[in-house]
Amino acid sequence: MSPQIQIKRVLAVLILALLLPLRSHAVEDQASLEACQTTLSPGTLSPDEVRSQITQLKDFVSSQVLDQHELVNSLLIALLVNGHVLVESPPGAAKTRAITTLASGIDGQFSRIQFVADTLPNEITGKSKLNSETHELQFLPGPIFGNFILADELNRATPKAQSALLQPMEERKVTIGGGTIDLPPIHLVLATQNPLDDQGTFKLPSAQLDRFILSLNLEYPSWETELRIIQLVHQERLDQHGNTPAPPFRKLSQEAIMEARRQVLNVTLPDAIGKYIVRLIASTRQDKPEFYPDMKDTILAGASPRASIGFSMVARAQAWLSGRSTVEISDVDSVALAVLRHRITLTDVAKFEGKNTDSVIKILIQRAKGLIK
Repeated sequence: MSPQIQIKRVLAVLILALLLPLRSHAVEDQASLEACQTTLSPGTLSPDEVRSQITQLKDFVSSQVLDQHELVNSLLIALLVNGHVLVESPPGAAKTRAITTLASGIDGQFSRIQFVADTLPNEITGKSKLNSETHELQFLPGPIFGNFILADELNRATPKAQSALLQPMEERKVTIGGGTIDLPPIHLVLATQNPLDDQGTFKLPSAQLDRFILSLNLEYPSWETELRIIQLVHQERLDQHGNTPAPPFRKLSQEAIMEARRQVLNVTLPDAIGKYIVRLIASTRQDKPEFYPDMKDTILAGASPRASIGFSMVARAQAWLSGRSTVEISDVDSVALAVLRHRITLTDVAKFEGKNTDSVIKILIQRAKGLIK
């Protein structure tokens, strides 16, 4: 057979394969993907059992991530409301340790994506491979199909690579070759940014930032906490070299997480607090009557309706974690900065004057409280 004929046959096979629709049953490593995509039935655990298990999980993560209470609490809230978290902090602030510890306490799969300038979208979502025997495309799932995803240094990726997260984070599915594959019901992305080194980085667009239900700014620990960290890590290394380690934490089932989510949905949001949230969000938008004229030179762009939805969900989760069935104003105030700081854009004038989003949000909170009846 001549080389020309061989080349033509190979091209014909490739064209045929590309025209075939992507089928979810043609997934390589199907067992791994199905393990993440398990459909969960209504839970049989009692409310007290679920709350107790979540409390134990929180205590476990806190014992391994010292004095990062906001980070641990935010990860649990995101888990309970099916959201994602963006963290900006200097290196070594326990971001990776927090998400890996949380993942180790729950029956699920952990994945890590280390973003760099040449990261490609298919390295995140997955890619198709031609099966020479069946002439079909087999989908190789990417790390986004895990249950717990560490998107490390997300802003080092190009906008094209960053955009690969838009659909998975919002719609909980991935479109590949004309077909869609659902992500697992438990799917939490913790994305990180390093504020100390902005060379070779790409600022996250507003559409990407809005996908994160919470945004945190972490700092280095106190020297007392850092001393405890040294002792903790030293003990862990001793355990690795023959010492009797502590008994492993009993993992929570995905059923327990889903039952906790159902309980969070049943938390009551009073009308007055709902109005407080919406008025607070509206006061960030220049085209709304709730916008304060003296903020015209401070706020360039405000929060979207997605912020209001996320705000109410996060407040419910905070109330549930606090052992209450009704949202209180303290629940809203405790999460307001994390919900809004990445959704409000300040003007250049405000930045020049040294203002930041946190200080502006605090002013708006105090004004919104005066409207509560």
